[in-house]
Amino acid sequence: ADGTTFDFNGAGFITRAAGEREAWREIFADGPCNPSLQNIIGRAQGQELVHVLFGEDLGFEYLKPTSFVFTKYEFSPEYSGVIGVIGPARMNFDLVFPYVKYVRDIIVEAGHV
Repeated sequence: ADGTTFDFNGAGFITRAAGEREAWREIFADGPCNPSLQNIIGRAQGQELVHVLFGEDLGFEYLKPTSFVFTKYEFSPEYSGVIGVIGPARMNFDLVFPYVKYVRDIIVEAGHV
């Protein structure tokens, strides 16, 4: 009821392993207020626009073979968020990084219209 929205699309395609899928669903279950999700996003270090975190560093056993590529966006304090891709630890980062940045740029541009 606080106006916060949370979209989680493609959950069924995260991984074929049920344990990994369930671990990610648990992390995203309560939306942006979930302490696990806030903890994961808070682990991003540096000023880079796009971040990558590997499952083995996230503290969840089932997530070891996964990675999370994401970026934050904000066009006002009321409108901000995170967009990213969850996939295998060895996903094609050269392909994923530009797509994540591109989608972020579109969101930010649309927010300023």
